[in-house]
Amino acid sequence: MTHVTFIVWPLLGQAHAEREGSDAALHGAADAAASGHGAAHGADPHAADAHGADPHHGEAAHGDENHDEGIAHLPTVTTRVAESMKAGGNKQAYTTIMAYENFFYATLWMGLLIAFLATTTRKMKLIPESRAQLFVEFLIQGLRDFVHGNLGEQAKPFVVFIGSLFLFIWINNYSGQVPMMKPVTADFRTTIALGLCVFVVVQLQGIRQLGFGGWLGHLAGMPDAPAWMAPINFPLHVIGELVKPVSLALRLFGNIFGEEMLVTAFIGLGAAFFLPFHFPFYFLGLLVGFVQAMVFTLLTCAYIGSMSHHHEEHHEGEHHHDAHGAGHVHGLPGVPEGAVTSH
Repeated sequence: MTHVTFIVWPLLGQAHAEREGSDAALHGAADAAASGHGAAHGADPHAADAHGADPHHGEAAHGDENHDEGIAHLPTVTTRVAESMKAGGNKQAYTTIMAYENFFYATLWMGLLIAFLATTTRKMKLIPESRAQLFVEFLIQGLRDFVHGNLGEQAKPFVVFIGSLFLFIWINNYSGQVPMMKPVTADFRTTIALGLCVFVVVQLQGIRQLGFGGWLGHLAGMPDAPAWMAPINFPLHVIGELVKPVSLALRLFGNIFGEEMLVTAFIGLGAAFFLPFHFPFYFLGLLVGFVQAMVFTLLTCAYIGSMSHHHEEHHEGEHHHDAHGAGHVHGLPGVPEGAVTSH
């Protein structure tokens, strides 16, 4: 059940170069603003000295101001720890913590899920006696029926993969409802990693079902389209397959990130009037989190099923051709071709 989490692990963290590049851009903007502000003071040495001596206008202050000019997020455990490290002068620890923030939360929630499942299934009864066992059996049976209902006979190899996808996305969508926690699915790097996992599984299913040559023929539109259209169909089908993981990633990221920004905005608005304007949106977050997990897994089933259905249609065409050929006896002396048929 944890296959997906280990597949996407290397893609959950942010590269140090990316973080350092963004920090460098922020510091460059801060220096440009400081030089422009200093030039505005003209030749007044007292103003320049006061500006330079003011600790609120120092390099760190400008860096923090530019850091806060980005998109506002609710405070989390990792941001609190990272900021305390940075305030203590340990910028390397700050960079490392923020780089692996997604990794931390994904590991935390998947670890809690594994511990819960291990504890619940340790002493299972034929007739469930605990609500925990009833819940787990209901959840697993529901996921199994969902996958079988969408994929039919081809479902068995994909129950674990698709079930893991659903649980990973569902739990991490809901983690944003917990104070001081961050939903990793509100980060595009996480959702594109999940989309790439689906892309790899779908293409491997196509190769397994059709063979490598048949998979290439499927991308070329064969056998539905004539052979002369293969050079046109092939790049179009390849682009279509590459767009699928991107569309999955953008849909999940956009909905969860948008819900997080909505709650953040209403928390800020409510703070001005000392009212919990954001409270109703927590219920919206519960609905959106479940629906988006279902949509992601449903589309995954559809993409896998498209390869399986193409395989079935291919074999039905072969059987029809064989049956048509078997209905005629060729080469019998004295018997006109097609005169003898099988009934």
